[in-house]
Amino acid sequence: MAVAKNITKKINQSTSIEQKENFEPLSAQYTIDDKIPQTSYYHQTKAFAKKHTLKLILIIIISSLLISGLAFLGISGNYRNFLNTSVSGQVVDENGKPVESALLKIEDKIVNSNKDGLFSFSSVPLSSPKITITSPQHFYLEERIELRNSSNEGLKFTLKTLDYSTVSGKLEGKDLVLGKTKVKINKTEVPLNSDFSFKLEKSVVGQASLSITSDDHKDVLKQVNLLPGINDLGTFIMELGDLSIFRVSSWANSASLKNAEVVIGNITLKTDDSGNFSFRMKKGEKYSALIKNPGFISKSFDLDDDTKQLELVPEGKIVYTSDRNGKNAIYISNYDGSEETKIYETSELIREATKSGNEIFFFQVNKEEYNRGQENEQAYKVKFDGTGFGKISNITSFTNAEDLRTFQTISLNSRKVITYSIEDKRGVSNQTKINISNLDGSNKQAIRDRLFTFPDAEEVRDITVSSRGDKISYVITKLLYRNDGWGYDQKRTRILSVNTDGSNAKDVFVYDLKENEYSFDGGTIIKYSPDSKYLLYRFKEKLFIYNFENNQNKLVTESTAYLVENGVQFDLANNRFYFLDLRDNKYSLFYYDLNLSEVFRIAGTETGVNEIPKFHVEPEFGGIYYNMNGKTFIIRLGKELKELPIVSNYKMWRDPILTYRYY
Repeated sequence: MAVAKNITKKINQSTSIEQKENFEPLSAQYTIDDKIPQTSYYHQTKAFAKKHTLKLILIIIISSLLISGLAFLGISGNYRNFLNTSVSGQVVDENGKPVESALLKIEDKIVNSNKDGLFSFSSVPLSSPKITITSPQHFYLEERIELRNSSNEGLKFTLKTLDYSTVSGKLEGKDLVLGKTKVKINKTEVPLNSDFSFKLEKSVVGQASLSITSDDHKDVLKQVNLLPGINDLGTFIMELGDLSIFRVSSWANSASLKNAEVVIGNITLKTDDSGNFSFRMKKGEKYSALIKNPGFISKSFDLDDDTKQLELVPEGKIVYTSDRNGKNAIYISNYDGSEETKIYETSELIREATKSGNEIFFFQVNKEEYNRGQENEQAYKVKFDGTGFGKISNITSFTNAEDLRTFQTISLNSRKVITYSIEDKRGVSNQTKINISNLDGSNKQAIRDRLFTFPDAEEVRDITVSSRGDKISYVITKLLYRNDGWGYDQKRTRILSVNTDGSNAKDVFVYDLKENEYSFDGGTIIKYSPDSKYLLYRFKEKLFIYNFENNQNKLVTESTAYLVENGVQFDLANNRFYFLDLRDNKYSLFYYDLNLSEVFRIAGTETGVNEIPKFHVEPEFGGIYYNMNGKTFIIRLGKELKELPIVSNYKMWRDPILTYRYY
C-alpha cells in the first residue's frame, strides 16, 4: 500500500512540475523511495506516454470524425461502407415493345433509355433505393429495388401506356380575333389563350380531326395522329381568305336593300347603304347565305365568284287565270312566279279577276246563259289561302223590257255597282239614268237623270269608275231623230267626268260632229290613273290624256289599233302608262312617259298578227307581266324579258278596271 501511495504522489508531483516547466522531460534527479530502478520498462513506458499524449488525442479525434462521415453516407461499419455497384436493364410497354427516351432516376443519378429501351447506371451505392421512371406516353412508375454486391444486370421494368393524350399548339396570322376563331379536336372546342396558344388535356389517342376556323381566314382542316401523352402540333399560320363583295337588291326594280340581314353559317352581317356586304371566300369552300329584309321573301343563296348580285323578291302575289286542265281556275304565285297555288276552279266562265289586300275579286258567268246571249255576271271573292269564298253581288248585266233597257256592272277595284238605264219611247221621249252604289246596294247616288222629248235624245256609253271610287266618267252623244223615223243623227259628243257624290261635273272633251260623221268609230276606251289625276280616252283612232290638275288635253299617239281590246295600264311609280299597238304588222308593247310626253317601244315584246298578247302591270312595283306565245314573261326596268315558271292562256290578265260599253 505504501508503494502505491508513493507512486501516486510522485506522479501528481511530476504533473505539477511539468505544467510549471512546460512539459519538459523528467529529470533523472527524481527517485522513487521504493527502490524501483529508473531504467525499468515500466518507467520508460510512462515516460513515453507522458511525452506523446497530445498526438494520441489528435489521432483519436480524426478517426472518430472519419467513422461518423462514413456512417452518414449510409455505409455500415464493415467493408460494404466503401463499395458501389452498377445497374442496367430495359424499359418496355405492356406489349413488350421497347420504350425509348424514358427517364430513369436512382437517388441523384439520372439516365435515359435508348431506342431499344436499354439503360445503365454506374457507381450506384449498395442499398435498397427507389427507382422512378417517367415517359411522355406512359404512366409514371416508382419501385424499390434490392441491389447485389457486384453488378445488377437484366432488370426489366414495364410501363403502362397512357389512354389519353395532351394536345397543344399555337395560331399566328393577321387580324385574328379571339371570339371569332375556333379550334376543335373532333367535336371538342379547345379554349384559346390571349396569345392564341391552345392546350387540351386528356384528349383522344389515335386519329383525330383538327379544325381551325376564323371568320376572315382560310380554314385549317386536317387529320392528326395523337400519341399517348403530350402532342405539340406546332404553329399554324392562318391565311386571310379572299374578300368578295356582294350586292343585295330588289328583284322588282334593282333598288339597293340596305340593312338587310345576311347569315352565313354562324356569322351575321348587315348590308351597307349601297346594299353591299363583304365576305372572305375561302378557296375550295362552299358558302350559303340566308338573306332577310322586311317586306321581302327571305331566300338562301349559294355564294360564288360568278354570283355577286343577290335579289330578294318583294312580298306579294300576282293573280291570274288559266284553263290548262280543261277548267277555268284562278291561281296566285309570288311575283317571280314561284310557289304557284290554285285558289279556285270552276266549269263556269271566269271573267276579270283582281286583288285587294289578301283577297281576290272576280266575275263568273254561267256557260249556258252565256251561250244563249245572257251574260249575267256574278261577283265573287276568295282569300289567297282559298278560304272566305262567297258571292259579293248578284247583278243582272242586261235586261230588256219593251222600251226600257238596263245595264249593270261592277268596278271591282272601287267596289261599286254601276247601273245605267235608258227608256226610249220613239216619237215621244228619251230618258237616261246613271246610278252608283255600294256592292250591297247601299249609298245609292244618282249621277245622271235626263229626260228629252222627241226628236231630241241622248246616248250614254263607256261608263268608267276610278279605282279610288271618287270619280266616274262617261261618253254622252246628243242625238236628233229623223222625221222619217229611220234612226237619228249624231250631233255632239262629250266626255263628262263627275265626282261620285254628284259634284264637280266637268267636260273633258267636246266635239261637234259634221253631217254623216260618227263620234267614236271602232269604240272608245276610257280609264283613270290610280291617283285619279289623269284620264285616258280615244277619239277617232287617236289616244289622248287629260290632266285634271291643269285641265289640259294632250295627244299621246295616233295609232291605237288594239287599245279597245286590251286597254292601258298605269305605272305611276315610274310616271308612265303602257299600251299595246299594232305597228309594222307586229303587236308590241309601248309606254308613254308622262314627264317627257314621248312614246317608247319595249324591245322583245313583238309578236305576229295571229297572236294578240296580254299584259298586266303590277302596281306594287311596276313590273310588267307579258303573256305571249303560250309563255309568261316579266319585264322590269332596265332588264331584259325573263320567262317565269307559270302557265296560263290568253285570259291570263284582263283590265281590272271594268268599263261598261254600249254599242
